[in-house]
Amino acid sequence: MGCPVQAALTPEFGALAALFFALCAPNAQVIEMKEKVTSKADIWSVGCLVIEIQTGSPPYFDRQPMSALFHIVADDHPPLPPNATDLMVDFLMQCFQKVRGLEGARHAAQG
Repeated sequence: MGCPVQAALTPEFGALAALFFALCAPNAQVIEMKEKVTSKADIWSVGCLVIEIQTGSPPYFDRQPMSALFHIVADDHPPLPPNATDLMVDFLMQCFQKVRGLEGARHAAQG
């Protein structure tokens, strides 16, 4: 029968995890599950799609799934494409803004 952890570490699991990240592009709001998911999750996903179109891979695609989840929450934003124009960087930074909790909401409202 084998250990369930060993079964999860098969190449098929890696491919499934890669498919999950490619299709869902989860953001910190979704991963942390601390607040209601809003349209910011969709906006974050649009930024991920732009990066994927530019580079051929979604952000954090080169990381193991748990590492990718950690970096999505911990990093200020995903790594930006090295050949991104100033306009693209500005657009992506708008997509990847993180506002957390009431203090973040007050700060965003004050502009």
